[in-house]
Amino acid sequence: KNNSKYLVVNAKAAGDGVSNGGYWGMNVEAGRIYSLNLFARLHGMSLSSSVGLTAELQSENGLKTYASCKLPSMQLNWTMQNCTLTANANDSNGRLALLLTASGSVAVDVVSLMPTDLPKGQPFRQDLLKMLKNMQPAFVD
Repeated sequence: KNNSKYLVVNAKAAGDGVSNGGYWGMNVEAGRIYSLNLFARLHGMSLSSSVGLTAELQSENGLKTYASCKLPSMQLNWTMQNCTLTANANDSNGRLALLLTASGSVAVDVVSLMPTDLPKGQPFRQDLLKMLKNMQPAFVD
């Protein structure tokens, strides 16, 4: 609500948007379900605008789409938006794309994409968590 730092996505046409592959590519796994959560609102537009957001898991160059979901219509005020994406292929160098459904501007903030099969309270890759537990450090149960 009071965050003055957020991303404004401007689109000249439907399908324009922004993407992020993380630091070294996003590991997308076929059949894995991902939960997307973000805050969004219309930016510089009237409430009558019909612009929305579509989220996609894509290949690095955006030519392949592995999963897609449409987020609810945007409002003038910040609202939490969420959806689930189920990947249909493997790609160790994928990305998340947020695409506008029409021309316009949408502000987004606090974007989180996490697999749904992680243990509660442990948002870590399971292979790394297992390696850490096997080292038996005092700070891990």
